[in-house]
Amino acid sequence: MRRVIKGGLVAVSPEHVLELDIGIVDGVIHRISRCENPQDYDQTIDAGHCWVLPGGIDAHVHLDWDFGDTVTTDDMNTGTRAAAFGGTTTVLNFIQPKPGERLRTLVDRWKDKGEMAWTNYGFHVIISQLYSLWMDELPLLPSMGIHSIKVFTAYPGKLMLSDADLYRIMRAASKSSILTMVHAENGPVIDVIAEEAVLSGKIQPRYHGATRPSILEGEAVFRVGQISRLANAPAYMVHLSSLESVKALGYARQLGARLTAETCPQYLFLNDEVYQSDHFDVAQYVYTPPSRPQDDVLSLWDALRRGVIDIVSSDHCPFDLHGAKELGKMDFRLIPNGGPGIETRLPLMLTAVHNGHITLGEAVAWTSTNASKQFGLFPKKGTLLPGSDADLVIVEQEPPPFIASATTLHQRIDYTPYEGWSLQGVPRDVMIGGQWVIQDYQLIASKSHGQFVG
Repeated sequence: MRRVIKGGLVAVSPEHVLELDIGIVDGVIHRISRCENPQDYDQTIDAGHCWVLPGGIDAHVHLDWDFGDTVTTDDMNTGTRAAAFGGTTTVLNFIQPKPGERLRTLVDRWKDKGEMAWTNYGFHVIISQLYSLWMDELPLLPSMGIHSIKVFTAYPGKLMLSDADLYRIMRAASKSSILTMVHAENGPVIDVIAEEAVLSGKIQPRYHGATRPSILEGEAVFRVGQISRLANAPAYMVHLSSLESVKALGYARQLGARLTAETCPQYLFLNDEVYQSDHFDVAQYVYTPPSRPQDDVLSLWDALRRGVIDIVSSDHCPFDLHGAKELGKMDFRLIPNGGPGIETRLPLMLTAVHNGHITLGEAVAWTSTNASKQFGLFPKKGTLLPGSDADLVIVEQEPPPFIASATTLHQRIDYTPYEGWSLQGVPRDVMIGGQWVIQDYQLIASKSHGQFVG
């Protein structure tokens, strides 16, 4: 199939946004130029008055993730379908081995699940303990198409590693050219603060934010940076939420730590005012780290513009408010941590473009190009150059109104933190590998056909 997309304002890269036509042959971009002979193609798509962007890459999602007491509501099918509606064409999902499970068995099991995916997909492996079998198999992950792992300095007794084990794992991963991603908060101290709050009768969801102070995020970011220096290992700091963490990241880099970082829409578009109620509905904002004061929000936007933070991921980790989150009705510590965002990530950022807050090139960099470079997908993904995969989205510059709600979005969850928000960046059309998945805001693909990107 030969297709040409004509008349659009094309974000070839973050630095080059031009009026071009895009020729696509057999799922690959064939040429970018003015097309004088559209009859040479089987299909012509009118992108007049539209942006044409590289498909979004969401580097941080939790689909079908077992949190211990419950499982996220979206799986590889429903989550990637929602991602496609939101203009994301590649997701990188966190997968965690069961006790005693070999890493190769884990990866094979999840590749089987990936056959349900509507988008392209890849994996990061969560390592929650220094288990000898996993350490022996760690060097084999690149041969399985896995080039990143994730560790935690929070959630003692569930996911947290000691500093010594963190050092050992980072050193081993670096020797095998594997990137270590880190959830950086000081979990043991947070647990003390939270326990004291509950003992004093502060059990409502609103206290989730107050018991995870930003100083304990900044402390952990800097500590991880120092350990990574000793281990001679690069590290990727996930979901930074505060000025404390931005400062710690910068200082660790000045000392020689090789750190990159992401943030998420819930830290850019929401602030700690969401916790100013005793109502249980506040549980929808129980994710970690929590949303921060407005000064922190402004610091994150500034860090993105200065290149201190490179990527905006969703941290999509959905649990129903009227269901799983009710596990914590009498103790906020028992509320499953996480919220939805896989479908609203790119539209929120493009709404910021419409509002003049950021440029189109910045949105493309932070939602696609930088992630493609960070995780070894560039230039097949994250750009619209000849030879790149035809993963792209078409967004009307004057779109019809779209009001976000749990009923208008496609995420399998009973709420959205952005209920009632007007979004101006919802894609009209979404193409993955040269095949239309969404056209005219409707799912037209008859079946899922995502590809593993390892």
